[in-house]
Amino acid sequence: NYPVTWEWLTFATAIPVASFTWEALFWPLSREVWAGLIISLLVVVTVFVCLRKFAMRGILEERTDSGGQFHVAKTSTYVWGTLLEQSLTFPAQAPLKILMIFWIFLVLILMTGYRSKLVTSLAFPVIEKPPSTFDELAAAKYKVGLCYVGGAAYNVFKSSNNPVYVRLYKIMELYKDMTECFVR
Repeated sequence: NYPVTWEWLTFATAIPVASFTWEALFWPLSREVWAGLIISLLVVVTVFVCLRKFAMRGILEERTDSGGQFHVAKTSTYVWGTLLEQSLTFPAQAPLKILMIFWIFLVLILMTGYRSKLVTSLAFPVIEKPPSTFDELAAAKYKVGLCYVGGAAYNVFKSSNNPVYVRLYKIMELYKDMTECFVR
């Protein structure tokens, strides 16, 4: 008879951290919504410019409230200013007013949804999920350390044919001190 001992292989990970990045500004809306917003911007600016050109041909009377010319820069200011929630004067022409009413309504809905989801994502950020199995640990980009004072745990990794243990053995750092192993 030979004595049998059981060795349990376990691992510990650090406390998961919140992920804050500039990309969080884009997370509240899906790619499809961002694409739709960009297309809408292009369409509205194009329609504004076309209406301006019609006004230059005398089809529409083109004047601002102050009686001056309606410039292309002001066209962009109307469209972009509403997205940035800037105070703007309404154009004097009825077709432009109607277009602006629909545009402002669209922007109101989009920006309200965007702001609410942005506040939520900043208040409750994405927290990385640490690996919970050896398979996940081997696939993750974590530093792997083993508190090594000789023993069965090291030999399991060293002599194993299991691909997960082989991968962990290759990336593993050995530490004599338990505290240093946990800190790193």
